[in-house]
Amino acid sequence: MDGLTAQEFDRFAQNGRRGFRLHTPDVRGRDVVVRGEFMNIELRRGLHVHHSDVVNQRDLETEVELPAHLSIKLLLRGSTYAAVGRHVLPMPEGEGGSQPVAIALAQTEPAIFRRQGRQGQRLHRLNIAITPEWFESSDFFTQCNAREVENFCNRHLAFAAWTPGRTILSRAEEIAASRGFQPWLRRLHIESSVLGIIAATFDFLAGGGGEDEAASLSRTERMRLARAEEILRGSVGSLPTVDALASAAGVSENTLQRLFHTTYGTTVFNYVRSMRLDQARRALEEDGISIDEAAYLAGYTSAANFSTAFKRQYGMSPGCCRCRLGRSVVARRR
Repeated sequence: MDGLTAQEFDRFAQNGRRGFRLHTPDVRGRDVVVRGEFMNIELRRGLHVHHSDVVNQRDLETEVELPAHLSIKLLLRGSTYAAVGRHVLPMPEGEGGSQPVAIALAQTEPAIFRRQGRQGQRLHRLNIAITPEWFESSDFFTQCNAREVENFCNRHLAFAAWTPGRTILSRAEEIAASRGFQPWLRRLHIESSVLGIIAATFDFLAGGGGEDEAASLSRTERMRLARAEEILRGSVGSLPTVDALASAAGVSENTLQRLFHTTYGTTVFNYVRSMRLDQARRALEEDGISIDEAAYLAGYTSAANFSTAFKRQYGMSPGCCRCRLGRSVVARRR
């Protein structure tokens, strides 16, 4: 597919989802919003694969409610802003976003997916969506060795990110190159590659470390990281220092920084800042709090500094974000 119009994009985004919203008022139905390669296939009941390598033709801001499922996301090249629930998705690093990142994200209930793409941005990605139906049909969790994966899937917004190794990347390349196959063979070819990616991901989640031992975490390290995240989410008002957080999680400060960098590609401070900014953004959009209140919620003593950080993170001012509450109220009244 060379070009996707706003109308086609809207139709695709609403397929099996609820509450899709396009927050870009100057984009009309026939406007081409992305160009490039675009594929979406249901391989079998409960197993979907989406592959795209596109360049934004317009600024595009969308929001949609995703149903309960497990997603495996491979962000292969480029960058955009994307978030599911409280998680801002890490993007490929390096020059031009050339260092891929793999993400596993579990949803036990519906969650909001938000995306903000800017004109000229490229993003090459592969997404595998696995619903509970697929797990049930395969009797996957009856295997005693699958308990680690089952525990991950049963935690709402459980999140893991790592640098994908050769196994996953080669499978992704096979899917991208599948256009040369005859249609009846292409589906089998894609499903084989998708199952290979799922197997490598489950091995990683189970602590096998088969993908990239340098980038993966041990079971103990994942537990320490989860403890630190739990403390941060439960903190009201002032946050603990990195040293105090490390002590409460049972690791050294250097180890804690390494765990956050390995999993999220950032420091503890930047992780906390993104988390607090996301809380402030949701309060602006959903509750209509003032910008001063949002700055306080995000841990800023200066509204000006908060506004600068907010615009850098989301590409819009807090005031514009707050205006969206009014627009959504008007839309509901119509």
